[in-house]
Amino acid sequence: MSGYRGEPLDDVLQRFTESSDAAKDLAGELHGQVNTAYSALGRAAYKEEPVGRGVGQGRVGTPVRPV
Repeated sequence: MSGYRGEPLDDVLQRFTESSDAAKDLAGELHGQVNTAYSALGRAAYKEEPVGRGVGQGRVGTPVRPV
C-alpha cells in the first residue's frame, strides 16, 4: 500500500512517528526553559519590590485612616 506521493505507507508512518517524537522532545525542552525563565523573573521581581509596598501595607501615597 502506498501513501502520500506514492511512498510506501510504512515509510510515511515511520517518518511521521520520528517527527512527532522530535516535536514532543522539543516541546518538553521548551516547557522546561519557560518554567526556568518564569521562576527567575518572579524572583527578580520579588527582590525589586519597593520598601513599604509589601502585602497589607497599602500603596505608597495612600493615606491610612485609623479605625
